[in-house]
Amino acid sequence: MGVEYVSWFSIAVVFSGWVCVALGTCPQPACEVRVRIESGWVRGRVRAAEDGSPYVSFRGVPYAKPPLAERRFKELEPPEPWDYVYDAAEDSAACPQKDFIYSRLPLQLKGQSEDCLYMNVHAPVTALPKDNSKNNLVPVIVVVHGGGFQAGAGLTDMHGPEYLLRNDVVVMTFNHRINIFGYLSLDTAKIPGNQALRDVIFFLRWVQRNARAFGGNPDDVTLLGHSTGATVAHLVSLSLPARGLIHKVILMSGTAHPNYFSTSKAHAKNVANRLLTALGINSTDTDEIHERLTQEPLINLMYALNIVQSKGDVILLNLVPVVESKFPDVTTVIDDDPFALMREGRGREYPLVVGFTTGEFNYFKLQILSSDIVKRLENDATILLPARLRDHFPRKEQERLANEMKKWYFKKEVTLDEAILSYSDMYYVQPALAVAEWRSYWGAPVYLYQFAYESERNIIKEANWCKYTKVAHVEDLTYLFRINSLLQDYVAFPPKNNDDLMKEWLPTLFTNFARCSNPTCTTDEAQWPPLAPGRLQYQNIGVPKVYEMRNLTARQHDVLQLYEQLDEQTRNVVQQLRKHKKSRD
Repeated sequence: MGVEYVSWFSIAVVFSGWVCVALGTCPQPACEVRVRIESGWVRGRVRAAEDGSPYVSFRGVPYAKPPLAERRFKELEPPEPWDYVYDAAEDSAACPQKDFIYSRLPLQLKGQSEDCLYMNVHAPVTALPKDNSKNNLVPVIVVVHGGGFQAGAGLTDMHGPEYLLRNDVVVMTFNHRINIFGYLSLDTAKIPGNQALRDVIFFLRWVQRNARAFGGNPDDVTLLGHSTGATVAHLVSLSLPARGLIHKVILMSGTAHPNYFSTSKAHAKNVANRLLTALGINSTDTDEIHERLTQEPLINLMYALNIVQSKGDVILLNLVPVVESKFPDVTTVIDDDPFALMREGRGREYPLVVGFTTGEFNYFKLQILSSDIVKRLENDATILLPARLRDHFPRKEQERLANEMKKWYFKKEVTLDEAILSYSDMYYVQPALAVAEWRSYWGAPVYLYQFAYESERNIIKEANWCKYTKVAHVEDLTYLFRINSLLQDYVAFPPKNNDDLMKEWLPTLFTNFARCSNPTCTTDEAQWPPLAPGRLQYQNIGVPKVYEMRNLTARQHDVLQLYEQLDEQTRNVVQQLRKHKKSRD
């Protein structure tokens, strides 16, 4: 078995005629690298990965004007140009949030600020071009962070690029507005909702204009998201304004399938009213409300956010994406029900990788224990229902359908393990299967996987302080990105164990996809073929470097059928409502 040691190591880096020595980060001026982007010169650092290989990192680079005061909810604008060399040595602050992600690992955010719209670019030393020619440009992977739409950040302490950079790609991570600032909707031109998604599209436009400066190919951009970051990435791929900005999509444990969040205007209005009440804003004048919200001190907004989150639904999220009204001079990101857009084949031009882990909801085990989910399910089975169904059915019908689901999941009595399994299905497994099935129906290239590699040494397992089996939410992310805040200068020396091998294989599969539009980069489809219409199979990623295609289990097939029946009933209700609305109009 491999052992990780603290290693004060050095590497010789020859770059642009310089020779420099790096100790994690190279301190000498000779190891600084400068590139010119549209806003001005940026100075990055040559750094060393675990295996000693050099890469160049530009951290904390502004991609937009700070969204302060009257810009708090507005569409973004490019940053002011600078006439000096911007020092991109350190991560920026995270956007304001209630820190429920980093603290549980345990990590701590270095700081929070509304001035948070910064990005990081990491590239192999060999990728940086000597000019802005298109020759030898490498694929770009843009990473959208998760965090339940409420938290998270694109910082290198959670998204260390070292594993991905072994495979000749440029990796970009970034912050975008979240919670109140990213998802509050008043259904007005000034605060329409989906500010976060507009931020992502704005950043993707930045990538188009600036990727070449880092050796990245703007015509070969893969959008990768995990958890709600995957939801955002999927929604962006369904959005018309994003066309031409991305070319492939990777969705890890998340999709735009609205099972666990409601995209309805009624839900958005309800959350907005609760927030305004918490802030003591009683006006009905939208201009006055907007003025109050842009002038309100940050501490008051975060206090109100805490009230809304603490009194919300434990299972469904509060401040979330919404189907927008159209307003002049406002970019409409979500123009229709995402469920309908997916079924209609929107976004099928993008090759897609989508998957889930074997025990997703175990990540939230402590949270659902504290919420006494077993007792709640015994008293009110409607919390088993997908959000979209709750939006359209009256309470009595919800109760009937919920009791049917309760009988399906809990044969005799409600148990914690079965509750965890049911929410794993609703949040992650069924949406991934449904999205894969719909995409294959439209003839789009789609690759489905299940991440099944279990390790007792995984830091997510260790941080959760409770025992569970299978692979929880976020565990897979630790094999794709280096958790630098915890690992710091630790190095795994040979012989390599299976954890080390998985940290090689999973990034290779995804960078292959970024490069070749398939995870194996070969014409031999026996190892991992794209899905054929009507035949759902997935790659079981359980042993490093071992391909294992599987058919759906009987239970997975039954889950897919169960939710398809619910979806069919919901579609019928939605169609009736639309016909009724048209007849009134």
